[in-house]
Amino acid sequence: MAEAELKLTSNLPNKTLQISRFNGATFTMPVLMQGDIMAMRICLVEPNPQQRPGNNEFNLIDVSNIAMKLAISAKPTGSGTEAPFVEQNDWNKNTDTNEWFADVHFNTTELNSWLGTNHERKDAYFEFEITEGANITTIFQDTVTIRAQVITGAVNELVTGETALSLEVAKQQFVQYLAEPGRAFILQSENKVHRRFLGVDNDGNAIDR
Repeated sequence: MAEAELKLTSNLPNKTLQISRFNGATFTMPVLMQGDIMAMRICLVEPNPQQRPGNNEFNLIDVSNIAMKLAISAKPTGSGTEAPFVEQNDWNKNTDTNEWFADVHFNTTELNSWLGTNHERKDAYFEFEITEGANITTIFQDTVTIRAQVITGAVNELVTGETALSLEVAKQQFVQYLAEPGRAFILQSENKVHRRFLGVDNDGNAIDR
């Protein structure tokens, strides 16, 4: 089944979204749909301090020790009591490409209650936050439009913060008893300096390097 994926690039110093790590133009969030389960990827970038004048170059930021959170709420309330109706606190990481990825659910009971039955669309506040050690930084906040669905789904039991895993996410997170052909397992030392690759070649020889 085809799965739409929203790829986001966050300019950390500016706290903005841009087109990509190669294009610093402003990225505008698309309209989001009630009922969708959307695959999202996000990376952090910062300007390359060694770039030549006139160039538009950005470096990826290492996400190994950074945690990511996403929340969408009717309005920012600071320490108020209005809870987000979409929330994603558990993200997977690809430390080779320095990206987080997760499936974000827009079919929560809380979102449906907020949107109601008399609105074609409503605006909400969309926010990303990162945590590194004791440091917490909001990297992006802006309004986003959520549009009511036409084809209604029967599944609304996924409450805020509790999401199912897509096949891609599950394969990245869990060891499979029988891996996909050509795939090797990677073991990494605690200090992230050393790696070992375990697999098997087409002649049945063990790969251990």
